[in-house]
Amino acid sequence: MNYKKLVPEDSFIGQYMKYMSVVETAESYDFWCAVWGIGVGCGRSVYVGRPNAPVYLNWYIILAAESGETRKSTAISSIRGFISQDVLSGKTSPEALDLILHERSRDRDKAEATICVSELVTILGREGYMSTMPGLLTDLYDCPELRTSPGTLKSGEIIQRNVYVTFLSASTPAWLVTAINPSVIEGGFTSRVIFVVDDTRKRAIAWPEERGEEDQARLGELYKGTISRA
Repeated sequence: MNYKKLVPEDSFIGQYMKYMSVVETAESYDFWCAVWGIGVGCGRSVYVGRPNAPVYLNWYIILAAESGETRKSTAISSIRGFISQDVLSGKTSPEALDLILHERSRDRDKAEATICVSELVTILGREGYMSTMPGLLTDLYDCPELRTSPGTLKSGEIIQRNVYVTFLSASTPAWLVTAINPSVIEGGFTSRVIFVVDDTRKRAIAWPEERGEEDQARLGELYKGTISRA
């Protein structure tokens, strides 16, 4: 698929793909990471008004390819550089994520979280305390206006308002098949995820062209303008 033909060249996605043309990432990664970035910026302000069940732009995306083939980590770190929201980029337990959303709801009246990790095992590993993460992410995907849970003796009742969670990560196919927690498949989490599978990078680039700070600044302004007009 020629992703460049799907969007105007002067749009944020079109310009982001041009910006990423000097690195070896797969073109499909550039497109979907840009789409994810717009979803992060728009938040709950943009949605499809389906009766009784609006559809938000909170993309859950996993890039999949063998290690070192298509520069998955580069794709993720590049789009992360344009995101102004607080980004969760390390290991986070389900209990910690619930509490983060509770606190942000209390402070901002928005239970928002942007999860952006280069390795899927970081957030969906087999450790026992991570076993409920797939179910939690599945529940959060629907962006409820109000979500409550008993919490713990220490935290008290968990109250989350205007939930909006986005998710971007990457994995190898082998890890997805052999090492991922089975509840990820059984609990419906994967039905909420767009898997971007690609084994072809744009081209081999032995010595990439250096981009100037003004290039990123210009694209950053285009990103902000795109979000503000949404």
